[in-house]
Amino acid sequence: MAKRKEELKPLHTNNAPKAGDLMRAHDGVIRVILDLGNSVIKVTIVTDTGQEFVWFTISYPHALRTLTEAQFEEEQMRAKYAMVSGNKLTDVFQYSRKVDGEMQVRSFEVGENAERTMDSRRTGGPKYRWDYYPALFLKALLELLPDGYDNIHVLALFPSSDFRHIETIMKTIGGKHAVELANGKKVVYNVRKVSVDDEPNGGLNNYLLADDGVHYRTVNIPEGRGLCVDVGGKISSMTPFNRMGWVGRNDAQPKDIGIQDSMGVFGDLILAKKKFEYLTGHGKDTAVIDTDLFEAHRGRGLPQDEAMRKAFLTGVYETNGYPLVVKNEIEIAKRTVLNGLRDLYTQEFSGGGGFNYIVVTGGGGGLLFHELVSQVFSNFNVHRVYMSHPDDPMNMYLANIMGARKKLIGSLAWASSTQIIQEIKEQKDAN
Repeated sequence: MAKRKEELKPLHTNNAPKAGDLMRAHDGVIRVILDLGNSVIKVTIVTDTGQEFVWFTISYPHALRTLTEAQFEEEQMRAKYAMVSGNKLTDVFQYSRKVDGEMQVRSFEVGENAERTMDSRRTGGPKYRWDYYPALFLKALLELLPDGYDNIHVLALFPSSDFRHIETIMKTIGGKHAVELANGKKVVYNVRKVSVDDEPNGGLNNYLLADDGVHYRTVNIPEGRGLCVDVGGKISSMTPFNRMGWVGRNDAQPKDIGIQDSMGVFGDLILAKKKFEYLTGHGKDTAVIDTDLFEAHRGRGLPQDEAMRKAFLTGVYETNGYPLVVKNEIEIAKRTVLNGLRDLYTQEFSGGGGFNYIVVTGGGGGLLFHELVSQVFSNFNVHRVYMSHPDDPMNMYLANIMGARKKLIGSLAWASSTQIIQEIKEQKDAN
């Protein structure tokens, strides 16, 4: 069995592996998994070197700003005089491709730097059009494969409720993508094959499969019909499915609510608070301070993502060197999403009736798991509610793409083993 190696960088990573590490494909194919979340975009590149599988996962905000010709020329001028460097160069680019036989050109800024002035975030069918979906995806390729590549296979994950747009997904991701950076560098990515899979399968596979994608980490999933509950940043969904890969696409129900709604409430509560209780570092002793110490933070929007996620899991928010006790604020903030999910669960899925198990996935699912079990699925057998990434709930926003990566690597490993066995058999027959 081939060895596996994973390099996982944090959200908004600024450190990419050397392109050579990902370009040692013994079959000439670089495989890319795309999870275009409505809050965070996740992309994993997988290479089979013949000796091991090398993969790298990058994530960045779902934020895109369409630039005018003058705005792109301004970025070109900044690049010319070395006013931008590093990651910023992969955030801004001009994208060209043929659409219905005609060459189309658009300029974009993608990722963290586009968040403040981004275009309206698209959902449903408009999200998968050529002037949006590929542009968000290309940022990852520009960072991880900066010189382009001619033989890319893409596995695109999608919410089951978007199954009507599969043909559009395959059409807009496939083919040649020509990119010019602000510094004048031109690269081409040729996507020769596109396949798709439902996000619930990714969450389930991450729970079931070991890291090699071949062995099972657990068999603790019963037979029968399951319900996948995916709590994302902006949108959540509930989808019937089972462990054999069947997904009830027609019954999938999205809801325009996610963990960022709760984070917004929490941010407002923190900014309006008059006094804070904080841990002193001596056991569980606490002290109280006035919010004047935090005046500099007022009006700056939400706290940092990592600190926020930790606060939702621990009830302690760390800022300015103070571990603030915020359990009450977190409890209030969580209700925003929990109430919406309870309504969806009760009204559309009969409060769990007819389901043998539930798998919870998505970044919000990791932060709300215990409340989901006790407050939303309160009538369900607690031993049959599973977390798709139980080892690291704070980073469960990566669960779907990790599950897809495990499944992909497992498939490649089995194919390689089958080929070796066939070659041995043919050699024996020849002798």
